[in-house]
Amino acid sequence: MKIPAYVINLKKSIARREYICKLLTPYSFLDLHFVRAIDGRLMSDTELQKVFDKRKCLKHCGRELNAGEIGCCLSHRKSYRQLLESSNAYALVLEDDVHVVRDLSVICEADIEKVLNVKQPTVLLLSGDYWYWKRKSPIVSVYDAVGAYAYFINRAAAERILLLPKIYNVADDWSLYKMLGIRFKAFRPYLMDANVNMEVFGSDVSQDEWGINRKLMSCGEVTLSYRFAVIKRLLKMMGHFESKIRVMHNRVVEP
Repeated sequence: MKIPAYVINLKKSIARREYICKLLTPYSFLDLHFVRAIDGRLMSDTELQKVFDKRKCLKHCGRELNAGEIGCCLSHRKSYRQLLESSNAYALVLEDDVHVVRDLSVICEADIEKVLNVKQPTVLLLSGDYWYWKRKSPIVSVYDAVGAYAYFINRAAAERILLLPKIYNVADDWSLYKMLGIRFKAFRPYLMDANVNMEVFGSDVSQDEWGINRKLMSCGEVTLSYRFAVIKRLLKMMGHFESKIRVMHNRVVEP
């Protein structure tokens, strides 16, 4: 059975399309579909106001998102809509500059049907940098994670996320989606990393500020952020953190 893979890609990014096609050619079980990415930098203020809740974002993140971040989140939501318009129970969502760290054939060996073809909203990460509860391999239960460049999402999770009328979060705000009742799983060891070789691609999302700014967040959001931070620190101390490696200049570099 072919697994649908939605690759988020800007229309102008031809080199990235060629790269991802070549990268995934060995994995014939993946059925590639390109999702035309939304470039938030090209959206007018009026268009941004229709899809982005600035006030809620300030309370949630303590800062504004830049246009690139907004476009990135909208692009992921576009892939969720494409999943719901299909008859598929789940799909793989990829950004177009990912790198394969380990053989993706393990996806076929793992029983992902039991994980994803269910009514419970579920996301299954292929990437690293996540905090997990159990050591059971190859799929573990995840508490929180960073990165949204390679993951499975099922229909129930896509529907749950799209209930948000406007975005006020970055694409990988998994803690927010966790609060919406979505469960998270991950492959361990993880399978894909973000390609950080900027000499090849550069970045489509300019980033002047990362993460959150607690000084401007609401009291409730600050409390939640500290709770997440404490639990993640404890999990890391217990050895329950899957740290990703980086691909630099076509070399794999351990952290």
